[in-house]
Amino acid sequence: MRGGSRKGPSPVAGMSSKDRETAVHESFGEMEAEIEERVARRTADLRAAYNRLESVINAAKLTSIISVDLEGIITVFNSGAERMLGYSASEMVGKETPAVFHLASEVEERARSLSEHLGRPVTGIDVFVGLAREGEYEELEWTYVRKDGSRLIVSTVVTAVQDTSGKITGYLGVAQDITQRREAESRLRLLTERLSLATNVAALGVWEWDVANSGMTWDATMVQIYGFALDTTDPYKQWSSSVYPDDLPAAEGALKKVMETKGRASVEFRIIRPDGAIRHLAAAEGVVLDDNGNVSRIIGINIDITDRKQAETDLQRAKEDAEAANRAKSEFLANMSHEIRTPMNGIMGMTDLVLDSELNEEQREYLATVKTSADSLLTVINDILDFSKIEAGKIDIESLSFNLHDTLETTLKTLAFRAHEKGLELVCEIAPEVPEAVRGDASRLRQVIVNLLGNAIKFTHEGEVALKVRLESKEKDDCLLQFTVSDTGIGIPAEKLKLIFDPFSQADSSTTRHYGGTGLGLTISTRLVEKMGGIV
Repeated sequence: MRGGSRKGPSPVAGMSSKDRETAVHESFGEMEAEIEERVARRTADLRAAYNRLESVINAAKLTSIISVDLEGIITVFNSGAERMLGYSASEMVGKETPAVFHLASEVEERARSLSEHLGRPVTGIDVFVGLAREGEYEELEWTYVRKDGSRLIVSTVVTAVQDTSGKITGYLGVAQDITQRREAESRLRLLTERLSLATNVAALGVWEWDVANSGMTWDATMVQIYGFALDTTDPYKQWSSSVYPDDLPAAEGALKKVMETKGRASVEFRIIRPDGAIRHLAAAEGVVLDDNGNVSRIIGINIDITDRKQAETDLQRAKEDAEAANRAKSEFLANMSHEIRTPMNGIMGMTDLVLDSELNEEQREYLATVKTSADSLLTVINDILDFSKIEAGKIDIESLSFNLHDTLETTLKTLAFRAHEKGLELVCEIAPEVPEAVRGDASRLRQVIVNLLGNAIKFTHEGEVALKVRLESKEKDDCLLQFTVSDTGIGIPAEKLKLIFDPFSQADSSTTRHYGGTGLGLTISTRLVEKMGGIV
């Protein structure tokens, strides 16, 4: 029936009572049908809304959505919660929260904290809903324990669910897994702490320049290095004013290079501290780009290298002093060559003359010993003087034409007698492709060959000593010859091969006592070969 006024008589006014009753029943029937239809439509709408809500809840597969009633019994456990915790909805719906999947120690700590805040004892549901019971919005971090025992960190938001009259009927908790984020933050924090520790230990000053806003910041180490803190008025001018004037172009040039190349740069410069002290700094800087690829910030480091610079200066000065002393020593010995050799040659000459005169056997034996000792002494003197002249840079290398075959033959003849005395075979093999006519310093080559062969003869007791010459390479008029000396002597341990070329060194300390010598022969030979453009 519908309200409202009608003009004219009522349609049932002229009806009989039976007809009126029938009409009223029909009217009520229409009303009931309309009400049922409305209820059906409303129920369908509610069911569709519930289905949509359920679909939305289950579609949030990366978000855990858990709903509980006023007693803390789980009523909703979506697919996101299943995926996050490893439980199925059938396992969890009807269970009490939060004891099932919350970390017990966190629950206890939360209960104590909430109890102090509310001023009353709290229950399990209180721990879950927190201040949401009072209608407040609350966000917390929890450690959830999965079904398999593994743990994850979640961020949860709990809100109260209210009916149309505003009465709280339950609570809804929405949680997201933030484990990776927290681990990344922990790694970043650890990295930052390590970087801070490293910069402090290394006394590295760190600065940052905001290019867009012309703002510059320094850390505490920068303040210690420069002796002042930056002001906010014009920090760049304050910094540039502290740079040593002669070094300012280089320091600013590094910044300009970084800006232009959008890369990195390093530079060394001096600063003048407020107390007047001049300090040497080493600096390095790089850029940070914005989303458009433009330079937004420049970050750099400064380190005080004044002590290192002073140490380098002292070391250089000591090196120069040592080199000067060594040159003076070498020049003195080189200049003494004539003064030392002249009397030695006189002694040896007079000894030869006396040996040629009439002497008894005892006198001749004495003078022969003098002659042998003088020869040995002259050899030592010649080695020392040659080495001193090389060290002083007073050895000149000639470039003259000579016959290589004849030179080698003559050289070996001077050593043949020594080899024969020891019963050794002295061999010389020259490859056919080796040219006879060459250009170089024959006397220095002869000196090297005599040193090497003489050394080999000294340390060989039986067998042979051999000199082999072959053509290594040839290009137009230039040829590279390889000279190899081999023997059947005592040999040299592999670990001693480099040592024997050092001045005054031999492979074994007992060698000098047993075989004699200065230990300079191979060193002199090496230096002469290098002077002639060869390699050992």
